[in-house]
Amino acid sequence: MPRGVRIPGTKEGTVGMDNMPTAEAGQRLLNALKRLQDGEEAQFHSPAFGPMSHEDRIRLNLRHAELHLGYLSYNS
Repeated sequence: MPRGVRIPGTKEGTVGMDNMPTAEAGQRLLNALKRLQDGEEAQFHSPAFGPMSHEDRIRLNLRHAELHLGYLSYNS
């Protein structure tokens, strides 16, 4: 997906957003990455792509992070 895609029919164009302190959000992210690194089997199929291999899940998560981090830019 290109940057800026919004999921049709969802509030604010995305799902899975919880308001929480930054430290808690950071810990949740680290926990999720650890599960991915450890090869933990996904509890659910991807709503967009269906069943995925572990390698594809890693690639998808890396691309997803790349898209989010792409919004952080600076002019030098």
